[in-house]
Amino acid sequence: MTWRFKGTYLDNCPCDTQNVLSKIWAFLLVSRVEFMPMGIPIIAVSALLAASRPDDLIGDGAARLGLITVVWYLAYWVSSQVNCLADYELDKPYKSRLPRAIDILKGPRTLWLMIALETVVASAIVGYLAISESRVGLVVLWVVGLFLVAAYSLEPLRFKRRGFLNLVTLSLMLYFLPALYIYYALAPHMGTLPLLALLGFSTQMIGLLLVNQIEDYHEDKEMNVLTSSVRWGLKKASLVALLFTAVMSVVLLVVFSILVRNPYVFVGVAVMLGAYAATLQYHFKLFEAATSWEVTHAQAAAQRVRQLAAQCPLWFFVAGMPLVLVAGLNLI
Repeated sequence: MTWRFKGTYLDNCPCDTQNVLSKIWAFLLVSRVEFMPMGIPIIAVSALLAASRPDDLIGDGAARLGLITVVWYLAYWVSSQVNCLADYELDKPYKSRLPRAIDILKGPRTLWLMIALETVVASAIVGYLAISESRVGLVVLWVVGLFLVAAYSLEPLRFKRRGFLNLVTLSLMLYFLPALYIYYALAPHMGTLPLLALLGFSTQMIGLLLVNQIEDYHEDKEMNVLTSSVRWGLKKASLVALLFTAVMSVVLLVVFSILVRNPYVFVGVAVMLGAYAATLQYHFKLFEAATSWEVTHAQAAAQRVRQLAAQCPLWFFVAGMPLVLVAGLNLI
């Protein structure tokens, strides 16, 4: 039996709402578990760039990194769950698995209580790290992140429906602010090139974040959710995603090549090149499928676009992990 995270209903999950396993499964759904692996490269790259030698990530450094990892995942759960609650009614026609998961968890009220608990726990860890490391900026970054979580999903701001601001907010909320938080918490001193690397990584992900929107193009258009893909159309959106990824891949290859401290790192740079080539090939396939749909409006073309866009969580991971290899080899 295969349990799927995407489908019209909670496919093949134990749907007895009193079953503990069902509630765990529902929690994973509203927490968008399919995107959780993208946290690995974000956390690892930021921590490795902050370290000057391997020993910096052992002992007390490892303990700090463990607490930071807990904060990242709690923050990710909060942002995903708030978005699911904000779209509770909108998702019923097309993503019924998400509102049904909320119902299995005994409704929006219970999920809001869970969000409050997650926020309190994460805030306590943030406060502890700010005090123990004497870095009040950690609290500032945390507050800004919480503001963006609310502003992205909730009225009256709801950046989610404001075109390109949607993508910028997601890039800040999911990538740059967490990466900056981790780097700031662990690095003895802030370096310009590592910060440029983290900014470049975050900007590169705008291309894949746009691809992630494309999967919901038809539903968002019908519900008048004006994401960038709805405003631009599938062909233009997929082309912009391709160009964003291509340009920022070149920028990252240059930045990480400048960061090289030893010849072993060039092995990682070669892996980066291969991963980026594969990612761009994926983007190009999506662009071809989107172009075909805009010309023919054939159901098969629309289904091809949706199938390709649904692979996006995998490519977040593929595009990010080579940076972990490069940053790790740099410490040898």
